[in-house]
Amino acid sequence: MPLPRPPKPEKIPRLTPSMYEDARVCKARLAWRAFGDNGALPGSPARILGICVHEVAAAVQSNRLGVNADNI
Repeated sequence: MPLPRPPKPEKIPRLTPSMYEDARVCKARLAWRAFGDNGALPGSPARILGICVHEVAAAVQSNRLGVNADNI
């Protein structure tokens, strides 16, 4: 398996909770997450769970699940 090209670090326009956690644990991981091939790194279980929660919340808000305040 060939190694991915290293990212070129730049100024980060906004910091997400996942990026903050990456920076807290490993600065190189933050650079890969922000500027590199995001698929080159395995995601953390907390990050995967957070993505799921946000997707469900967005689906509920846009009524893609057929749930609204009247039938809860």
